[in-house]
Amino acid sequence: MSTVEASPAQGWVPEIQSSEIFVDEEGEWYSDGVAISREDLVQFFLEHVDELPDGSHVIAWQGNRCALRAADTPFVVSRVDSVEGPVPGARKILLKLRHLPLPVALDPRTLCSASSNVL
Repeated sequence: MSTVEASPAQGWVPEIQSSEIFVDEEGEWYSDGVAISREDLVQFFLEHVDELPDGSHVIAWQGNRCALRAADTPFVVSRVDSVEGPVPGARKILLKLRHLPLPVALDPRTLCSASSNVL
C-alpha cells in the first residue's frame, strides 16, 4: 500500500490501493478468496472502514486507503436491543454488529432506505 499521507492543506488524498478483501452478504470477511479467521484482524478492519461518497468502502489507516468490496455492507447487525436511555422514559437502541465485541448506539438520523427498502 502507498505510504503517502493525506494533506488537507494541499487538497489531495492518497490513491486507493487495490486489494482482494471482500465481505459477503452474511458479513464474512475474505482475503484472496480465503476466509479471514482471525477475529482481531476483522475487528481492526471494521474499526477502520470508511464509506466514500459513491457508496463504496475503503479500509483507511495511517494515511493509506485500501479498497474493500462488500456484497452489501461490511457492517452486519446480529442483534438489536432497546434499553433505558439517559433520560427516564427515553429509550436507546443498541446494535450488536457481527465481529465487534461491544454494541453501538443507533443514531436514527443515519437511517436511509435502499432501492429494495432495506435500511
